[in-house]
Amino acid sequence: MSIERAALPKDKRAFRQILDAGKPVLFEGAIEHWRATQNWTVEYLCRIAGEREVKVSTSENRVFKGDPSRGHYVQEEMRQMRFADFLRAIDDSAASGNWLYVHKHELSEALPEMREDVQVPEVLSDVDGLRILLWMGPRGSVTQLHHGLQENLFAQIRGRKKVYLIDPYQDPPYYRFPIRSLGARASWHLSRVRPLDDYDRNAFPGFDRHELLEVIVNPGDMLYIPIFWWHEVHSLDQPSISLAYWWGSISREQHDKVVRAITTLAETFEDLPPDWKRFCDFVVRRHVLDGRA
Repeated sequence: MSIERAALPKDKRAFRQILDAGKPVLFEGAIEHWRATQNWTVEYLCRIAGEREVKVSTSENRVFKGDPSRGHYVQEEMRQMRFADFLRAIDDSAASGNWLYVHKHELSEALPEMREDVQVPEVLSDVDGLRILLWMGPRGSVTQLHHGLQENLFAQIRGRKKVYLIDPYQDPPYYRFPIRSLGARASWHLSRVRPLDDYDRNAFPGFDRHELLEVIVNPGDMLYIPIFWWHEVHSLDQPSISLAYWWGSISREQHDKVVRAITTLAETFEDLPPDWKRFCDFVVRRHVLDGRA
């Protein structure tokens, strides 16, 4: 299966049809006219927002990854920096072996000066709970395989990114992080398989049976990543700047409740003796999920 390419719809009903199909779509050139795609040089960003503080992830290699024993973002691998210092440091970060990356920064809160240079596409103008989040880092950096718990319209502002995508409803294992509480957040939306261009196939048998989609997202493009689709992101240019427009079909409160419930169920199930595990598996699959209770 190849990635569909289309113009970003202006009609919300046409966009709804794309969401209902549940497949990735690349909207080429959808945001070429934005001020951000034209203005966001290192010099410009230093001038308008350089004094802001940002939380920066660090890595000793190109992969920004979680730790199954400690969670997604490990605090000792993060640091606070002036945004201007980060922008100047990423040019040297890969060469020095100390890779730096800004991830998941709420634009209107962390860097409001930059928010003025981007738009909300008309097809998202009335969605509930819309968030605009920033990702930025050097050439060669990799965000490990993971899936979102919200819809994602991914906007590439500067540089190119290669995105690998996998349909979540295939059968082979994904080697998900343990479904348990790890610090302040659950991390089971992450896969231990990483990076996809050089992973240990002996350690993850069966994973290579997945149909892997691959797409280059150029500056000015938007990529629709459906909710729950696995994806891994590779930065090809420096700096690489992306925005993610996140929204969901359920409220933030309901989202958090479901995540806590799944995590609690998994933690409880893990500690049960075999007879209780068999019984709970039967009840959940046959009565709870099928509605036969």
